[in-house]
Amino acid sequence: MSKSVHESLLRKSNKRFDDLHELFKANGELKLVARNNDLFEYMARLVAGQQLSATAARTIWSRVEMAVGESGIDLADFCFPANSAVLRSCGLSANKVKALVGLRQSFLDGDISENDLLGADHFQVSKVVTSIWGFGEWSADMVALSFCGLPDVWSCCDTSLQRGIHSLSGGNTDRMNEILKCFVPHRSYLALHIWKGIDTRRI
Repeated sequence: MSKSVHESLLRKSNKRFDDLHELFKANGELKLVARNNDLFEYMARLVAGQQLSATAARTIWSRVEMAVGESGIDLADFCFPANSAVLRSCGLSANKVKALVGLRQSFLDGDISENDLLGADHFQVSKVVTSIWGFGEWSADMVALSFCGLPDVWSCCDTSLQRGIHSLSGGNTDRMNEILKCFVPHRSYLALHIWKGIDTRRI
């Protein structure tokens, strides 16, 4: 699947979006795979890292992991109201702690589950994720793309993607829309390439 998608990306971008075509070639084939593992941890890390640099997010999450490890229980069980002060001491804001506690309750109440989301489309994923306090459209897009592995997710809320496509389109809105339209139904792969392009400073 990934190979055929990569060939499609190269074909569609050739002699039409030169900078993007070169980015696809430089990055090589990228794979999009559903995680099929701990959804609670994935979403907890999403909310913990919101509006933070990657370095700050890693530091705070390492403190959370240490606190959880010392408790002898798993992460989901740890995120309950009595541990709010401990979570705050790890560097999480009050709102992020509230979101984690609410997330735990949503799992306990059966409002969200891995099985349900892994069989859902983007709209359904968004509906479930955004129904949980503290999780908005960006979180829903990340769950749909990076956890569920859906192939056609483009996040208008992701600042890195917006910065990347702005650069690749020369800041031209029509050109930007043309790019996004061109790569349906594989915009998740476009996102992966832009993220890698930013990480490797090719964009």
